[in-house]
Amino acid sequence: MYGACAPIGFFLGIFFAGISAQYLSWRWYFFIGAIFAAVSFALAWLCVPSDKEERAVYNIKMDWPGAILIVSGLILVVFSITNCSNTEKGWRTPYILVTLFSGVGLLLVAVWVEGWKAAQPLLPFEIWKVPKFGSVVAAMFMQYGGLGIFLLYSTF
Repeated sequence: MYGACAPIGFFLGIFFAGISAQYLSWRWYFFIGAIFAAVSFALAWLCVPSDKEERAVYNIKMDWPGAILIVSGLILVVFSITNCSNTEKGWRTPYILVTLFSGVGLLLVAVWVEGWKAAQPLLPFEIWKVPKFGSVVAAMFMQYGGLGIFLLYSTF
């Protein structure tokens, strides 16, 4: 379902972004995104059934430390990589290096927490023992990297 709807959403997003840029203020780009997010949240809250009782039966718990560490680390690493070209000194800018090393440090702590401390990790290490799983992850990495390059050059 995602594979079928993602391209449709991508091109509809480009179409409506062009229309809104032509006839509305640039601020509407963010307003429209906020409206879609609010509608999606409300529909999910009303339509998606709760699995609270099912999780209670299976004793499934959310790994909040792992989630916080992974998200924070990825945000810092991506920020440092994408923002280094906007600074005067590039990689020699102190806050770029601080955010990069902080992000990598948080990701290393997340590997330690997920591997040895979490009772129910978000991504158990045993999943890497599944045959060909590493190959699939590498292929997906290359595919999304290629998609990112395509999106960059297709906008020029």
